[in-house]
Amino acid sequence: MCDLSDPRIVEAYTSIVEEGTADWLLLGYHDTRDVISLYFSGSGGLAEFRNHLSDEVLYGFVKVDDRFILITWVSEQV
Repeated sequence: MCDLSDPRIVEAYTSIVEEGTADWLLLGYHDTRDVISLYFSGSGGLAEFRNHLSDEVLYGFVKVDDRFILITWVSEQV
């Protein structure tokens, strides 16, 4: 099981679903496959979210209108 204890993950999630100050977050593995950390979060919608995708495995959570989308990103280079 992966470690999701990074407190910034909960803060970013809360800012999306409760506070409405952000509309996306992006999670990924830093130095090990056992720990998932918050990479980025923002309020610029899908366009901003897309600009932060990279050549690794990433997990996204995006609010579009009144719906929430979970995204698993696996680039072709992985």
